[in-house]
Amino acid sequence: MAKKTTVIEQERSVDAVGADSGSKPSGRTKRKHYTGRSKGADETRRLEEARGKLATIRDRVGQFARELMGDVYGEHGPEWGTKFRDIEILGDVIGAELATRFTEGSVSEQAQVVPEKADKCPCCGREGRRRKDDEPRSMHTLTGVVNWDEAQFFCEPCRRSFFPSERRFGD
Repeated sequence: MAKKTTVIEQERSVDAVGADSGSKPSGRTKRKHYTGRSKGADETRRLEEARGKLATIRDRVGQFARELMGDVYGEHGPEWGTKFRDIEILGDVIGAELATRFTEGSVSEQAQVVPEKADKCPCCGREGRRRKDDEPRSMHTLTGVVNWDEAQFFCEPCRRSFFPSERRFGD
């Protein structure tokens, strides 16, 4: 019996220390925001701003949700006996699609309006010329794939293309 107890204690200690991967102990991992990024002041500020904007449209969101429920379930709502989990999964799928389309539309509209100073080459600072064709972009998000066309510029002296939308990907 003592041998079994020792083996179990050793397994627990290996799991707790994360000996194989050198990672943090399993019970002490850092919690994440819905964005998958570590909690921090900047991310917290962004979430607070987003919640503030949601507060201004909360009634419209509720009205839209009722319209969608009518479209999905009909006038009388879900059939008696429909499982809560089924209703929840459908709500999650619809919510993810709405989030993806909202993000995609917002990013697409933003990409269409390129400020004048955006044509400066990040290498030499000279003015680049905008290419005729924008670059198709795609990003995997938590709710789905978002696609848009991004403005593309070319710097003759540096012989390089550049995209002025963001200095750092994901900001």
